[in-house]
Amino acid sequence: MVLKTKKRIAKAFQKVVYRMGFEHTTVSKVMKKCEMRRQTFYDHFYDKFDLLEWSLNNILKENVDDNLEYLSWEEIIRLTFYEIDVNAKFYKDIDSSQQEVDLTEVIAIHFQILLIHLLEQKKLLQNKQAQSYVETNCIGIAGTIVHNLYSKHPREYDDLAEKVIQAVHFTFDNY
Repeated sequence: MVLKTKKRIAKAFQKVVYRMGFEHTTVSKVMKKCEMRRQTFYDHFYDKFDLLEWSLNNILKENVDDNLEYLSWEEIIRLTFYEIDVNAKFYKDIDSSQQEVDLTEVIAIHFQILLIHLLEQKKLLQNKQAQSYVETNCIGIAGTIVHNLYSKHPREYDDLAEKVIQAVHFTFDNY
């Protein structure tokens, strides 16, 4: 029940941010949108920044972490890039309107989970160079995604996803 309530609040939060922007999003507006008592918010979250961090992690967990056993890593990358592209306005707004939650870092953490899973499959998890590659590459992937949100001429999400997939293939195929 707790997860269901948190997801309901997070969904209302995303809608309010879309409509009003993160700066103008308040706990009262979010709770009015999801037709729940204000106290229910504080039963689950400390403030709107806590909700933002939980929301981002939940979205990326559903796209990346929860699909590790069901989709190929390439499909997970495409799915995640699609999610961010479809909700680009939300991601750009929350990234530009606040400093408390680092969007690039949150994205990088979940891509790291994905590539560590790939390292396990390729039996390279104990390799320090491979681990370093994963850490730095995930920061680069996340930075590319966020940078594309601000670009005057953003690249299509599927083009970016394919470039990332090609880069990961190149690294592991030539290792």
